[in-house]
Amino acid sequence: MTGTQKIPSHMIIARNWEIYENPILDSGSEITQDTRIFAAPNPRPSQRGQLLAHFINSFCPDCFQVPDEAARPHHYWVQRLPGLQGTSALLDTAMSTLAAAYLGQTRGDRQLQMQSLLLYEEAVKTLSRSMTAPAFIADDYTLASIMCLGMSEMYSQHLDHEHGWFSHNKGGCELIKSRGLSILETELGRDLFIRFRVTGIWRDLTLGASKALNKANQAVDAVHSSAETKWSFALADPGMARLSQTASQSYYDLLIEKIIPIPSVLQDIWTLSIQPICQPEKITRAKALIKRSVAIAESLFSWYATTDCLQFCKKDTSAVMSPSNASTNTLPAPVTFPNLLVAQALTHYWAAMIVVLRCITICHEKLSCFSSEAPIPTKAWLFVHLTVDMDPQTIARQFADAIISSVEYCIAADKGTAGSIILLHPLSIAKDLYANEADVLAKQKQAFCIGVLKTLMARGLRFSHALIQLSSQGH
Repeated sequence: MTGTQKIPSHMIIARNWEIYENPILDSGSEITQDTRIFAAPNPRPSQRGQLLAHFINSFCPDCFQVPDEAARPHHYWVQRLPGLQGTSALLDTAMSTLAAAYLGQTRGDRQLQMQSLLLYEEAVKTLSRSMTAPAFIADDYTLASIMCLGMSEMYSQHLDHEHGWFSHNKGGCELIKSRGLSILETELGRDLFIRFRVTGIWRDLTLGASKALNKANQAVDAVHSSAETKWSFALADPGMARLSQTASQSYYDLLIEKIIPIPSVLQDIWTLSIQPICQPEKITRAKALIKRSVAIAESLFSWYATTDCLQFCKKDTSAVMSPSNASTNTLPAPVTFPNLLVAQALTHYWAAMIVVLRCITICHEKLSCFSSEAPIPTKAWLFVHLTVDMDPQTIARQFADAIISSVEYCIAADKGTAGSIILLHPLSIAKDLYANEADVLAKQKQAFCIGVLKTLMARGLRFSHALIQLSSQGH
């Protein structure tokens, strides 16, 4: 069934000699591609390949491929999966788990959802047996299986899907550490390292910012927080610096290296907020945190200023971030990008700058409470960035406006799910920034962010419970 054509209210899909009636499609609906999906707990190679193809075409559509591999977002590692079929029974099951979970959730297909749970259980049992074997080695196929299982948790019906996703990611990072530089000997190994690094750092960054920088969370009782006062990223260890630098190829990879130190600053701000510390020590720590935050901000800006392929965007984004927009009653105008990697790089850069600027603001506020000394000047590098005299919080809001301006491009249908995932963390950070502001315009922009996040949830993305609970507005 190809091409655009009218179909009846019940779509007939051949599935292992069974007839499946799709309850989602209404009478007179139109389809633009082959919608036959073969799926079963242990499908034939041809059927497994078709299931995987449907997943990849929806996740990162073929029409948006970038010729140069160095210019592809890290999500595009899934395009290597078809070529890995048959190399590992575990990986075959893990790939089918991911494809079935994704298609089942995004299409509202309960049969595929149930099949994904059966596949998941089988894959986890196989993985556990492999890891307990005396001669176990975490090869590329095992790591790829762990990544597939972790990604499937984003679309899983598991009640504890978030814990499962985090466990898979953390376990994969630990196995990568055990591999060392040998992980970079293959293209698949490098892709997996980059993927694990990106997912791990953004989880820690977003959750850390929600904990440490939201006003509603700063007064939390230290007794209730003592069990969760540390979040760490395995691949951020100093011993991994050489591996990280060697693996980085694209300008987005280099940006991630600049972002890696931020969670440790957030950790220290959180500790400063909840632990009983003497006044002189608080002052010393607050000053040190401001200096660390400023150094990170300068490093981020240096990356932005020296990345040639981003320069064409400066005119469009600088208009969005104009000081005149601070008083306007309209949302920022949409901006476009040449490809998804540029969109990813800029939105993640803006999000990282928001977090660092909020770190500076929070530490200044704490320092003013601890001491009557004049604030540590931070204007010098701010002048360089936007050539206007504004405080860090105001500049952070302009970065948040730039993220809002990217929504239309990132969530467009031709960007697939990869575009939505790229936007997820920056939009959450922008939402939290607006939530900590009291003016009406900020609340309007916060409501817009929440509306977009709800739209993404309706498309099948399952968000972190912790992020939802930690929102200062409870959304």
